[in-house]
Amino acid sequence: EDEVYDLVLAKVAVASGAVELDAGDITDTRPDNELCGFVTGVVEQIDTTGLFSQYDAEFTTWFEGIQNILDEDTAGNLANQISAIQEELDETVAVAKGGTGATTASQALTNLGAAAASHTHAMSDVSGTLPVSQGGTGATSAYAALQALGIKMGTSAAASTGTPNTIYIQLL
Repeated sequence: EDEVYDLVLAKVAVASGAVELDAGDITDTRPDNELCGFVTGVVEQIDTTGLFSQYDAEFTTWFEGIQNILDEDTAGNLANQISAIQEELDETVAVAKGGTGATTASQALTNLGAAAASHTHAMSDVSGTLPVSQGGTGATSAYAALQALGIKMGTSAAASTGTPNTIYIQLL
């Protein structure tokens, strides 16, 4: 129960007179079950040496199999499909299909009917209310705007049996 043992996580080779280390000086020993091994559970551990050998063998088998499947016709077909997708990505998407139909920002604004960023109006040119359908409240006063947004105001506290999903502001 009172056993003590060392786990060697890595070997670091430091040359005499060295002032710095690089990755080549460090060897990861975790995959070596004799020196460290990966902990896979509190009670049981697996032999990682065999595990990594199995990984390598499975990959080699898969890779050899895929090479037999990808003959010249299949590889050529895949290359053609990749090229077609790349061409589609380079094309512009029409407005009717959810795109802008443009290759520049200014052309996109024009195609979508938006004003240019430099387009301005004097404040005196703006009048009326902005309807809810265009992002406004349709109101001409702050009180009316709050009401249009469904916010109730009053000088008394909100009723204990208020309307669900209602915001109430008590004015003091």
